[in-house]
Amino acid sequence: MKKILLSCIASSFLLASNYRIVNLSSDAIALSGANLAKSYGADAAVINPANMAFLGQDAQLDLSLNYYHIHGSKYTDEYRQESKAQGKEYLNAKDGRGSNFNFGMPELSFVLPLNEEHYLGFAAYTDFDAVYGWEGNYAQSLVKKLDMRGGTLALSYAYKVTDEYSLAFSLFANHTKLKFYNTKDNALNQDYPNNPKPNNGTYTPHWVYDASFKANNNIKFGFKTALTYVPNYLDNKFRFSLVYKSAYNNDFEGDLNVRILTWGMFDFVKNTMAANPSLVTSKLPQALVPILQAALQYFQTNPEDFLKNYMTYNGNANINLLYPASLNVGFAYEYDKHDFLLNLGYTFWSKFNGINLNAQVPELSAEDMKKIVTASQTLAAANAAANGAAAAASGAASGASQAIQALLADEKIKSYLLATMLNQNLDTKWKDTLLISLGYRYKYNDDLALMFGFQTENTPISRRDVTFLSKDSRVFMYSLGADYKYNKNLSFQSALAYQAYADIGLENNAVDDILIKAKGQFKDQYNIIFNMGLKYKF
Repeated sequence: MKKILLSCIASSFLLASNYRIVNLSSDAIALSGANLAKSYGADAAVINPANMAFLGQDAQLDLSLNYYHIHGSKYTDEYRQESKAQGKEYLNAKDGRGSNFNFGMPELSFVLPLNEEHYLGFAAYTDFDAVYGWEGNYAQSLVKKLDMRGGTLALSYAYKVTDEYSLAFSLFANHTKLKFYNTKDNALNQDYPNNPKPNNGTYTPHWVYDASFKANNNIKFGFKTALTYVPNYLDNKFRFSLVYKSAYNNDFEGDLNVRILTWGMFDFVKNTMAANPSLVTSKLPQALVPILQAALQYFQTNPEDFLKNYMTYNGNANINLLYPASLNVGFAYEYDKHDFLLNLGYTFWSKFNGINLNAQVPELSAEDMKKIVTASQTLAAANAAANGAAAAASGAASGASQAIQALLADEKIKSYLLATMLNQNLDTKWKDTLLISLGYRYKYNDDLALMFGFQTENTPISRRDVTFLSKDSRVFMYSLGADYKYNKNLSFQSALAYQAYADIGLENNAVDDILIKAKGQFKDQYNIIFNMGLKYKF
């Protein structure tokens, strides 16, 4: 359960976190986020508040709307052929396609000069908006759809210390909602009990589990500090900027609903115990560990008894994760009608050291514990008699079956076991990333400017950690745009950007918590961003 819920949320958090783009204004899209050291409008309140001190004495407004098309990656499976060559074809495995999504992301920023030294800025923007999902039963057995949406309000202040440099501070408040719509397994599996291979070579799909999680992070605060330096000895043609954005914790709290076939739950525990027993035993009171082990031993030879009911958890849960800090260094140089821009960004993903899922575990009464102990004793006797005389083994198995059914008929006990297994920690061990943005702006005449940009950034996920649930790769962004001055106060902008993710493979990494194993290639994932905006000077 840990990988199914937490890895998907971690991956979607990564894809949704918008660390790929400095902000969402028209200039930022057209220049691929390279406009850190030099701003051309009020979007300085979002990108680099220190630049507000170099915009002049007019109040300014920047308004943008971005249209996103998210094109899901294609998954090309290799595991099925590999398993077939080894003598047991894994029928679950097949090619898949990530879902496509379309949505809008607005941005508004405003700069108000108080005098020649002091400047205020306000910004409201969507900086955390993404959806993630897969088509087809095989992929949907891991995630059908996850939706993360939110927005940020920022208030900034800049102080122009001298004609050459300014300092700025920005305080922002973020609110994000997380909806994990469905985790579902109704794929085919030849290992499912009572599912022998039929003559036509196919298997009957079986429902095993589904889950949903709806939560929000309340309001989280962070800050940004910035510096911009414009040396006079270079005729104000060169600019240098530093921008630091703080980290902040996201603590999503909401309703978690999980329903899992008892067979699937014990199959998961069996696989986890085989890989790392402490992951299970450390979650249970010491008195329950031998009980669980006895039940697992019975499960090995009598899985059919676990097909007759399911476990549920419906209650409060919270997921905690850290949004990492970042440091950006920007350069800009103006030569005649040409502006050359560079932004180097470093995101401290190594501080993102994991995700914790905490579900409220119901307390068990003395009567509940007595039921468990009685069932444990019966199971232990059945396991001990399994290698004895046939009649004794048959009688013991019958008693064990009745004990199991009685135990699993108690909803509170089942909820306790499931909630205990849901409480897990996921260590991400991500690495820091380096972003490189290059931008070029050409002032064609007094009314029209053309912009071009390129950006690339490596992924924080190591190749060995890429799975169906947690995937990301190096991204390449290509962009262009135009700024048209309609009159002395009003101008219109438009930008277009294409983000392409590098192909990446699952290399000897199996996702095998419940019923699914994967090995293959992720290809053809890309995003298209279309922007329309306006700037106005008051």
